[in-house]
Amino acid sequence: MKPDMTEDSPYFESRVHVQHNPDSSWTARIRILRKDTGEEVGYGTTQTEKSRELLDSKVRQEIAARIGSLGRPLEWESPIRHILIKYRSLREKVTNYGGILDKLRLGEINVEESDCEYVKFWMSLIDEALAISRDIEALDDSERKALLLSDDRSFLDPLDPWNLEDITEREAIFRFFLTHSVEERRLHEKQLEKMSQAFPE
Repeated sequence: MKPDMTEDSPYFESRVHVQHNPDSSWTARIRILRKDTGEEVGYGTTQTEKSRELLDSKVRQEIAARIGSLGRPLEWESPIRHILIKYRSLREKVTNYGGILDKLRLGEINVEESDCEYVKFWMSLIDEALAISRDIEALDDSERKALLLSDDRSFLDPLDPWNLEDITEREAIFRFFLTHSVEERRLHEKQLEKMSQAFPE
């Protein structure tokens, strides 16, 4: 088992990073990802053993158990899933831009550098937002509707980070629709209603 090994199944792959610790033990960080989108499934885990051989054995067992318990992912190879991933990437860029402002405030970069970063950020923001809207416009009617509603299973445990992410992303993606049918507005309102029930004030 190599330090950055990958073992896979039809729908998932595992990424494992192994390191040798100063106390001579071995540690592996295990992540399970969807093959179609690269999304991490569930939480990453860590295993530590006294020898590399014991660690490799334990890691293989865990990967087999975790992947074996997973069925075909929702929206497998669907353009809907890829649109949500694009939105997530855009949202992360907006969040990460705060780091530039922090660097300016702390004097780690000057105003000129900050202005340059702002222009790059703004242009990227526009391009990616337009790309999301174009992708939505390319969907057929059934796909557009499916994009607006989380699966009922997400609301069974809405505080789970992956469910919460799906719920909030589908609510937010409505803003990228260039046009809205009456039915699409109704579905968006249904998502909002389900959210209010899942997260009462």
